[in-house]
Amino acid sequence: GKLPASANEFWRKQGKGEISTSSALQGYGAAYARAFNLSCGPSYREFQQCLKTNRFDHLNMQSWYPKCGRYYELEEACRQNLLMSIDVKCSSELSGAA
Repeated sequence: GKLPASANEFWRKQGKGEISTSSALQGYGAAYARAFNLSCGPSYREFQQCLKTNRFDHLNMQSWYPKCGRYYELEEACRQNLLMSIDVKCSSELSGAA
């Protein structure tokens, strides 16, 4: 989906270093962690469990992807959808921060 202009402006400014790190962290800190754990936590835990059970080095994607890649892809898709949803729902707050 397409982000509202205010969200796009926030991320453009953040990417250029015009938004302070503390503002970005405040906006996406504990509240994001709670939302992530509720929405994407199961996929994240399945991926971590796959890595642990098979004793894969998480930095060696070539070794773990054939067996754990499904969980990784599900987590990443969830994470991307969550961020898009937050950006849309919080466009006025992002606009205020920009």
